[in-house]
Amino acid sequence: MLNPKLKIISLFNEILDLIFPKKCFGCGRSGELFCGHCFDSLDFPEIRCFACRQDGAGLCVQCASSFNLKNLRVFWAADYKNPAIKKMIRAFKYRQAGALAETLGEILSQRAEKFLIQNSLVIPVPLAAKKQRERGFNQAALLGQYLAKKNGLAFDSEILLKIRSTAPQVRTAGRGERLKNLKESFIVSDPQKIQSKTVILVDDVLTTGATIMECARVIQKAGAKKIIALVAAR
Repeated sequence: MLNPKLKIISLFNEILDLIFPKKCFGCGRSGELFCGHCFDSLDFPEIRCFACRQDGAGLCVQCASSFNLKNLRVFWAADYKNPAIKKMIRAFKYRQAGALAETLGEILSQRAEKFLIQNSLVIPVPLAAKKQRERGFNQAALLGQYLAKKNGLAFDSEILLKIRSTAPQVRTAGRGERLKNLKESFIVSDPQKIQSKTVILVDDVLTTGATIMECARVIQKAGAKKIIALVAAR
């Protein structure tokens, strides 16, 4: 069920679409937010460990072990440096949430297909309650809802909660400082629901990986068997 504020945003965007038809974020053609041609020509990102930058997975086995996150794997679907992706992510957060959830969700769904294990539980990275009230929605939850519905997976946005507001991550330099900023800000509200499960943790953007790591730490501690972090862009 859509948040009332998001309903208003969606209605406003529908009115804008009538006045100013949708244009592709990639090539500018009218009709779609991201046309089929631009979708098909979107380069696959180079996946390197975000911690050590070596070739391989989004978080290599060695780094996962050193962070005590041996159950965590990370994947992102697109490169944030791509101008179209960057514009979409920014618009997704602040202007066209409802419309772009489907577009970015489709990119993530198609490119992360091999990670979408049946009987997994999709959980979005949460916002603090105050921030979500101000924004009216959680963009990670919209992505997660689309991903779960498209692939027949369970979705729950009430299991992982952010219980305290933190300084914006963009104002915090480095992974260490960001992890310190986020410490003890997330909880699992009902550990029984994730006991021995594979959890798919969804977010829109990965920068230093601190948010994903802290969320994964809490989920792993609560008893999840495996955590797969799927992110729209890095």
